[in-house]
Amino acid sequence: MTIDDAIVERHKAFFEYLKHLATLSTGSIVLIATFIEKASYRPQWKSAVVVSLVGFIISVICSIVYYSLALYYFPGVVELKQESRWGKVMGLSLVTAWIGMLIGLVSLSMFAVRNLLQW
Repeated sequence: MTIDDAIVERHKAFFEYLKHLATLSTGSIVLIATFIEKASYRPQWKSAVVVSLVGFIISVICSIVYYSLALYYFPGVVELKQESRWGKVMGLSLVTAWIGMLIGLVSLSMFAVRNLLQW
């Protein structure tokens, strides 16, 4: 495998990772909206749901930003240097997408545990 092949494979791995992250975040948003709509009780810690939704939305948006820039800068299209402004935006988008997903999962889990304890 040449260096160029390794770079292409690395990009493909990032694409797959972000695609799964965005899919899980979007699915979580839909699941939360459905769950809250169908809930017949008075849930506690509603703010945890809001924090969770914001985390998942941030994850989706940052995944889209990274994916869009990565498609434009895909090897052979335009050269991207890690130190460039867009390289930094991509790196920040990747980290922020992961953090948003983590915040969404932790917050949603806290909400679920708190409300299961009262059940």
